Amino acid sequence: RARTLEGRALLADRVVLPTVHPAFVMRADTWKPIIEVDIKRFGRIVRGELVESQLANHGKFSRIHTPAKVEKHLALLGKTIACDIETDGIHPVLLRILCIGISDGKKTIVISPWDAKLHAKFLTAALATRTSVWHNGINFDLGALRRDGVEIRDDGWEDTILAHHVIGSHFPQRLDHCVSVYLDAGLGNWKMKFGRKGAEEKGLLPVHMEPAVRAAYCAQDVILDIKLWWALQTDLEKHRDIYEHDKALARIAMRMQSDGIGVDVERRDFLRKRMKKRQDALKGM
Repeated sequence: RARTLEGRALLADRVVLPTVHPAFVMRADTWKPIIEVDIKRFGRIVRGELVESQLANHGKFSRIHTPAKVEKHLALLGKTIACDIETDGIHPVLLRILCIGISDGKKTIVISPWDAKLHAKFLTAALATRTSVWHNGINFDLGALRRDGVEIRDDGWEDTILAHHVIGSHFPQRLDHCVSVYLDAGLGNWKMKFGRKGAEEKGLLPVHMEPAVRAAYCAQDVILDIKLWWALQTDLEKHRDIYEHDKALARIAMRMQSDGIGVDVERRDFLRKRMKKRQDALKGM
């Protein structure tokens, strides 16, 4: 602990830009664009072209709960919005939603605490006329929200984790990695700011955070995710067909997650008998 405190003291009042080790890039040249992004960012900071007020994670948010305020604030959002839920678990069918953050890049709200009976109909109405952007939403957020009664059009969502996977499948797909490449965001990792500042990406689990801290954490996710979505567009356009194909596969996977995997029982029994005969024949040989 003493060494940690000493190290922090040495870094006080300094701007720190983490990057990958140059020797690593020499042995894995697919990472060359990543270190190039970091070096160019360093240059812009030294030249005074990038200052803290320009960082992508800057933005205020409103924490709301009453139905009247939720309806009013949702109506003010733009046509494309990023959404993210914080939960008390990791299984989308079993977890409990604690809050949901929504941002159009200019206005950000966090519905906290989430109450499906109070809020689901208003969120359904808001999503009916908007495109919603998620990060791994198809495998997690959408299933949990649909279980809570929120209707989300199959053609009305986008996903930054699917988009980034199409662009660079060999890179980490975590939101903090994607943000670090495409956006100038934060002097430090917002995932750590709200957690234990340890080795875990997520830090303290949202269920263990104070409600106000959890809302701020959720707000950061959606503020950055909507900006990430727009920043990805140039690279994504080159792979749009693959992205749409992956979205179609993701829809199938989500239905399997909620409904299970259908089995053709008649065909199964036919194959079982046929394989049993083949097995007996092979034994005889």
